[in-house]
Amino acid sequence: MRTRLLHLLGIGLLCIAGSACATLLDFENLTHKQDISGTYYGELYWEYGNPGYLNVGGSWMCPEPINSNDYYFCPASGRNYLTNSWGSTELGIQFLTPVEVFGANFSGHGFIDNWAEGVRVHGFLNGVEVAVTEWFMDIDQTPDWFAVNLINVDRIVIEAKPAPSDQNVYTYGWYGMDDLTYDVIPEPASLILLSLGTLAFVRRRVG
Repeated sequence: MRTRLLHLLGIGLLCIAGSACATLLDFENLTHKQDISGTYYGELYWEYGNPGYLNVGGSWMCPEPINSNDYYFCPASGRNYLTNSWGSTELGIQFLTPVEVFGANFSGHGFIDNWAEGVRVHGFLNGVEVAVTEWFMDIDQTPDWFAVNLINVDRIVIEAKPAPSDQNVYTYGWYGMDDLTYDVIPEPASLILLSLGTLAFVRRRVG
């Protein structure tokens, strides 16, 4: 019996430390053309970005559902997603506590000639960059999962590889992001308390 209960304890701790309670943001409660930069949405702080096309500062925007021969609207799920307005090539997201970022779906957005060639994600902890992913180059009209897998970060910056352009004045690259998925990393003290409580329960059951 004791072995079985200890096994269950181990499973419980793994569930807490893993993705059993992962948060997925699908942006379905946003309205079209809603700009969420400078606000707390989904308990995350969404930053403003560097200037993009026409040197206009970028932001996180829920775009309008427009489709034409050369303009694409590409949600991975539902009807909403976020795009980097003005093709900003650096946009950040702040978490309230250290997290593991599992990934998100990425696609092109808007006019096909203006799409980013790829994206990568920089991870920060306490203001220090601690990791960066490889470039994810599958940017097209079909959203595809980018497994970011950054552990113990409290801020990320999504960097876009600029779109090919004959202009030397502006740097830009549009993309769409949907289904951002992450999990809060439990504090060690919480795991210790849980394990002590469970062990006390084990002792009562087998005592």
